[in-house]
Amino acid sequence: MPLYPAETVFFPPDLTEEQMLRSMGIGKPDGVKPRLLRHVADTIPVVAARARPGLLWRSGSVDAFREVFPSSIRLNRYLATADHVTVLVGSAGREMEALITEEPDPMRKYVLGVASTALARRALRVAETLLGERFPNCIVGRPLSPGNDGLPLALQGPLLKCLPIDRLGLVYDEAAMVMVPLASVSALIGLGSYIRNSDEGCPTCPSADCVVRLAPRLPAGEPVPALA
Repeated sequence: MPLYPAETVFFPPDLTEEQMLRSMGIGKPDGVKPRLLRHVADTIPVVAARARPGLLWRSGSVDAFREVFPSSIRLNRYLATADHVTVLVGSAGREMEALITEEPDPMRKYVLGVASTALARRALRVAETLLGERFPNCIVGRPLSPGNDGLPLALQGPLLKCLPIDRLGLVYDEAAMVMVPLASVSALIGLGSYIRNSDEGCPTCPSADCVVRLAPRLPAGEPVPALA
C-alpha cells in the first residue's frame, strides 16, 4: 500500500447540551420539552464515563492515493488542488453501541443514539484540527464522506480497505455498505499546496515527524517537488 502507516487517535467523549441538541437538529434549547432536556443532562456524564470514541487515519500523496482508489468526477474535482490526502474513519466506539443496546427505555435509547452520532461527527472536527496543527503550512480541506456531497456511497468500501479498521473495533458489511458500530463515519481530507511566507519552511514547522514530508524551503517561485 503506497500510503503512510495508519495512526489511531482517541479523543475525550465530552459533549455539551448544545452539541447534543444540534445533533437532533435543534438550534436552541428554547421551547424544548423539559423531559428531553433532563434526558440530555443525564446522558452527558454517562457518555463521558463509558464512551471511547476514536479516529483512524492514513495519509499519502494524491498520486499514491489515486493508484489504489477508484476515480469519480466529484473526487477528482475535490482533489484537483490537493497535494496530499488523508483517508480516515471515526467512530463513537463499541462502548456506545453496547450502551444503546442495553438501554430498555426508548427515550433514553434515542438520546444515547444522538450522543453517538454527535461523537462520530466530532471525529471529523478532531481530524481537521489535528491536521491543521501538524501541518500548519498546508491548507486543510473540508472532509468529504462517501454518500454525501456527490461522492458515491460505493466508494466507502475502497476507502475502508485502506485502513486497519479492526483497530477501532469496526466491521464493514460490504454488501449493505454499512459499518458497525453504526455511529461511524468515513471520509477523506485533501491537504492543499504548501503555503510559504518569507520566514517559513520546514525548519520552522512544529511538526517533528511530518508523515507527508512537506517540501523544504525553496527559492521564491520554484515549484514544490512531488513526493517520492
